[in-house]
Amino acid sequence: MQTITAVRAGPAEPAPRRSLGTPLPNIPDHVRAEFERVRPILERALSYGPRTHDADDVLAGIEAGAMQLWTAPASVCITEIVEFPRLRAVRALWAAGDLRELTETILPAVERFGRDHDCRAALLGGRFGWRRAMTRHGFRDYAVIMNKEI
Repeated sequence: MQTITAVRAGPAEPAPRRSLGTPLPNIPDHVRAEFERVRPILERALSYGPRTHDADDVLAGIEAGAMQLWTAPASVCITEIVEFPRLRAVRALWAAGDLRELTETILPAVERFGRDHDCRAALLGGRFGWRRAMTRHGFRDYAVIMNKEI
């Protein structure tokens, strides 16, 4: 009989939350202002799925350099670069707003950013409605992501 052991990396408790009044020194004021402008749009995207992050968590990720903020007048996308053993990819974590802005303005910029950072793939997950929109832009299904609260 084989035994499988789960090992949790990192702290046992979540990191303390930052208050919005706490300055994040690595974000220029204009980036912070742009984040606050699109915060309500981002919060809509964050409301789907297992609620892994809130807007303050995303802001902290941007401040730490782990996430990137992409905006258009009525849209927002948050990305990260992920390192796999055989592939580096840019992954869209959340996107919300105007579909045309997302696909015609933000997506090409994210793809250029990925290529400039030696990424060989762009990854995204989303609600089922994204499938039709994104297959027109070269994305294909390769998995199903599911969630269950435990």
